[in-house]
Amino acid sequence: MGADVTPAQARRSTAIQRGQSLARAVSAAVIVSSLIATRAATAAAAGPVTIPVPCNEVALENAITAADASATGAVLNLKSDCTYALTDTDNTGSNGANALPVVTNLITVNGHGDTITAGTGVGPFRILDVEAGGNVVLTQLTISGGDAGYGAGVYVGDGAVVAANGVTVSHNVADTTLGQGIGGGLYIVASGGLGGGTLTLSNSRVIHNTAVEGGGLYNLATTIVTSSQITGNSASCSSVDCGGNAQGGGLWNGASLTLLNSMVKDNTASCVLDGCGAEGGGIASGSVFAGGLVLQHTTMSRNTTSCSGVACLAQGGGIWSYGTTVLSGSPVNENTSSCAGSTCAAWGGGVVNSGSGTMTLAGGSKVTKNRAIAPGGTAVGGGLFNGVYGATVHLMSGSNVEENIASAVGGTAAGGGIFNVNPTSGSVTLTQVVVMANSPDQCGGTPTQGC
Repeated sequence: MGADVTPAQARRSTAIQRGQSLARAVSAAVIVSSLIATRAATAAAAGPVTIPVPCNEVALENAITAADASATGAVLNLKSDCTYALTDTDNTGSNGANALPVVTNLITVNGHGDTITAGTGVGPFRILDVEAGGNVVLTQLTISGGDAGYGAGVYVGDGAVVAANGVTVSHNVADTTLGQGIGGGLYIVASGGLGGGTLTLSNSRVIHNTAVEGGGLYNLATTIVTSSQITGNSASCSSVDCGGNAQGGGLWNGASLTLLNSMVKDNTASCVLDGCGAEGGGIASGSVFAGGLVLQHTTMSRNTTSCSGVACLAQGGGIWSYGTTVLSGSPVNENTSSCAGSTCAAWGGGVVNSGSGTMTLAGGSKVTKNRAIAPGGTAVGGGLFNGVYGATVHLMSGSNVEENIASAVGGTAAGGGIFNVNPTSGSVTLTQVVVMANSPDQCGGTPTQGC
């Protein structure tokens, strides 16, 4: 610095230099921040990859494989009104053969009136298997023709999530030659450490599926059904390899199952063996979980349990439940339990509450025009049957029991409206309800106060 520079000038020069350095540093930081933000925005904007899927099996399989490998998941857009006919097994795992690659990623499958189905004379295989890490959205398509031991249409594994909107699951078979024959349409796995599977069905149909247990759907974790139809499904057993019991023609629940604004109709549970049992034509629920079985504004109608054989038992034409059950604004009407055979029995044409279960019917959940029929045998509880071991039923708020029938020509019939086996007084309670116009009587078994 020259001799003519004063100390004040020197200080100003140094300050200027420092300011320039700071400005450069700030500018660099802004540039770096801008680059980071730009890259983040670009990555976010990229999102799931979109894959158009031409109308053939190989294209669908390749699209699922690519989607599974994508770091961001994928959206598969199916060809409108296409039938994707599956002709061979893609993979075989511990759950059996699958026609499509196993899904373990975030995938949306957008259908436009499409059908994914087994081709003629092929299989047996499941249509779709979703495992841990899989988060699948299905829209506007049909899944049909699967044949597997568990979840022939869709298998929802431990930690997997499936949401179906506008989807039809139809004509799938859970086959005892391939497993235990459970979950004809869908199977939701219990927790093995990952919380179990999760299924949500909205504006959908589960129709004409077959199994030994859970003809339409078998739930061991969490299932929520909204504005949907569970119709025309069947659970059946006619040989010793199925264990002698058929349960849950429409739905079988072992954990948490909720139905909202839906319909469970025209489903059947049937068996043809001496000493066999058929339980829950519409729904069979063995859940002891807090969530249990919940129906809100859901109709149970024209479901059937039937059995044929010496000492066989048909029970719960509409609902058979062993655990916690709550119906709100959900009528149970025109369901039937019937049997044929020496010393056979038909219990609870509409509803059976069994085991130590607590069942509540409220908000006008009327039990009407149900039938228990056992020619030459025993028919009890045309409308409702309450079992032993602490089973409790609360009927309240207009949930009337009316026009139900227990009939056993040449046999024994009782409790046209309600039959209570539980010897504990008060195991059936009536609050603001009417029990009337039932045949051959209003109530049977342990006396019910107010009946």
